[in-house]
Amino acid sequence: MRNAVTDWREVGAVPRLDNNALHIWCALASEHAPALPHFTRSLSIDELQRAGRMRMPKLQERYIISRGLLRWLLGNYLDCTPESIPIACTLQGKPYLPASCSTAQLHFNLSHSRDAILFAVRRGEPVGIDVEYMRDNLDFVSLAKRFFSEQEYRDINSLAGLKQKNAFYTHWTRKEAYLKATGKGLAGLKEAASLEHGLLSAGKHWTIIDLRISEPSYAGAVACADVSAQIDPLLLTPDVHGI
Repeated sequence: MRNAVTDWREVGAVPRLDNNALHIWCALASEHAPALPHFTRSLSIDELQRAGRMRMPKLQERYIISRGLLRWLLGNYLDCTPESIPIACTLQGKPYLPASCSTAQLHFNLSHSRDAILFAVRRGEPVGIDVEYMRDNLDFVSLAKRFFSEQEYRDINSLAGLKQKNAFYTHWTRKEAYLKATGKGLAGLKEAASLEHGLLSAGKHWTIIDLRISEPSYAGAVACADVSAQIDPLLLTPDVHGI
């Protein structure tokens, strides 16, 4: 486990993505809401249909913004228009770029929860990212007993109040990020029961990094298959990028 990311920087343009770099982007949906019509026009038919199946307008809006921002980012990395990018999905639901689209072997992942949106982008190696709004009205001990390792469950059970909630979401986002990076989804829950430094899966050593964003009610984590990756935490703000 590497040190947590706590400092995010604003940039005037999407920086060059070197082979050993991992770009992590943080955005707030509410800041990008004025660009909703623009994002809607850039989405595929499948994405628009998925948004249309969401019953709550706020969920539709956040989904469209997150996918629109993703397409804007990928368009900058690939030097093409956002609407021309053929984003595919695995059977487990992980989005990816077909080989015919990205000769640069661009890998990415995204997560959104309430107002927070996180993206991870790198070359050559898979990556997974997760963000969660930290709710208060959950039975953290029961959930830990069901999904966590014995040691993690004991750790959660020994805490109370805010410390218990923070510890639970730290463990949860680490597991989600790892499962999204490996692309295994729920099938990998048993394997992810206890995440430790140097975790080996599918012939790769995985590193999980905690993410701290400016909004205190969120927890996040990113998982990557390279302990030497250079992390670059970036803010995706409309006033800087004009989106």
